[in-house]
Amino acid sequence: MPGSDNFLDADILQPRPMAAHYKSNTDDFNLELSQMKRMIARKTTDNTMPDVDSKGDKLLAFAKFVSKYESFYELNRLIGIAVTLPVTSVEAERSFSSLV
Repeated sequence: MPGSDNFLDADILQPRPMAAHYKSNTDDFNLELSQMKRMIARKTTDNTMPDVDSKGDKLLAFAKFVSKYESFYELNRLIGIAVTLPVTSVEAERSFSSLV
């Protein structure tokens, strides 16, 4: 989640089965994560970064922010899927992932 120490950390996000299940291009995904981190740092420095941390649903706020940029195709696609998955599906996937 935005504001987390591990936010957009490719080493943590990459092994997730969701990216593999939805056949993400891992090379593109890693590049997008790196560029998104740089863009957030730059926008934070010049005070043009929208506040995605204080809103109720941080993932939805971040999804709206990312959706403005077409160049983040894989990130946009996976966040869109994560936002629209029913909570029960996410909980089931998380439980299954912890067993593997």
